[in-house]
Amino acid sequence: MRREPIEEGKRWLEQAMEDLKWAKDLAERGGYHIACFLAQQIGEKALKAFLYSQGEEIVIGHSVERLCNFSSKFDKEFSKKCFVA
Repeated sequence: MRREPIEEGKRWLEQAMEDLKWAKDLAERGGYHIACFLAQQIGEKALKAFLYSQGEEIVIGHSVERLCNFSSKFDKEFSKKCFVA
């Protein structure tokens, strides 16, 4: 059985928040390269959380830019934050 959109969004956001905790810890201890990698993962998971909460059933991809642009379909505020080439 599929989760409700808001529940799926919360699940992804919880994962992003857990990763953020570890990224902060690693950065404080000098693990900058791993903290940077996690920062990308955190952004990706947070954007996917938003998209799932909006009712998207499948969100594929790892590009924070692409996910941000896709998110602007639901909330125009995202378009102010996305890099546009």
